[in-house]
Amino acid sequence: MSSAARMIKFCLCLGLAVATVAWAQTPAPPQQAPTEQPSQNGSLGSSETQSSAPQSSASPPQSAAASPQAHQKWNSPITAAAIWKPDATFIENVHKACDADPKHFDSCFIDEMKKSGASPEAVAFTERSDFQGILQELRQAGPPDIAYALYLFRANENQVVFLVNGFPPMFDVDDPGYFPKAGLEQNAEYQRIKQKYPNVMMFPGNRGPADGPQVLPTRGGGERFLVHYWLMDQCHACAHVGSVTVAFGFDFQGKFLNARVISVSPVPVEGEKP
Repeated sequence: MSSAARMIKFCLCLGLAVATVAWAQTPAPPQQAPTEQPSQNGSLGSSETQSSAPQSSASPPQSAAASPQAHQKWNSPITAAAIWKPDATFIENVHKACDADPKHFDSCFIDEMKKSGASPEAVAFTERSDFQGILQELRQAGPPDIAYALYLFRANENQVVFLVNGFPPMFDVDDPGYFPKAGLEQNAEYQRIKQKYPNVMMFPGNRGPADGPQVLPTRGGGERFLVHYWLMDQCHACAHVGSVTVAFGFDFQGKFLNARVISVSPVPVEGEKP
C-alpha cells in the first residue's frame, strides 16, 4: 500500500473514532417534568388559571379505563336515554341495602339503581359522575350539551351542571381546575368587595335547569356558556355579598378553549336566591 493510501486510511479511522467519542459523551436531553394536574378536591378558585382543558373531574376510575368495553362506555355520547328520576322510596332502599358496607357502597348503589328500573345509559352516567350523580335533564346546545345532575348524598350543592359530549366529554362547571382564579384576583370590583369583606368566599350558584347557563354563539362558530357564582361573607350559609359570571368558551367542534371572568357584581345576579 502506498504512503498516500495509508495516510487516507489513517485519517478516515481517526475521524470515525473522534465522532464515536463525541456521540458517547453527548449529554442526554433533560427529561420533561410531567404536567401537574389541578386538584379535583379543592374549593372553587383554588388553582391557577387554565388556558386549556385540564383533566376532567369525571374521568373514569383506573379499573374502568383498563377495559376496552369500559373505555367505549366512558366515551359514548350522553343522550336523553340516560335521564332517570327515581321514585320516593329509592333513597330509603339505598340506605337500607348499602349503609352497612361503606367499602362497597358504590357498587351497591348501582345495583339498587338497576333494581329500581334505571336504564343502562342512566347507570353509565352515574358511574361517570363518580357514582354520585343522576341525570335529571339534558339540554341540546352544541356540542357541548348541558346535563343537569342531582347528587343525592351531598349536604350542599346537590345540583350540578356538566357540559357534555364535547372535549372533555364531561366538564363540571364547578371544577376548580377550570376556574380562572387569576382573572378574578385582577378584577377591580372583586378587590373592592374583598376589601369590604376580607373573608369573602365563592360558591356555586343555582344549578337547576331553570337557572342557566346562558349560551351565546361566537364568531368562529363556537359557543360561550355563562355561569354564575355566589360571593358569600365567610361561609356557605353567611350573607350573600356579590356574584361572579364566568364565560367558558368552546370551539365549533366542542373543544374547551378557555375560561374568562366577564363580570363581578357587588349584588347578587337578578333572580338569584342563596
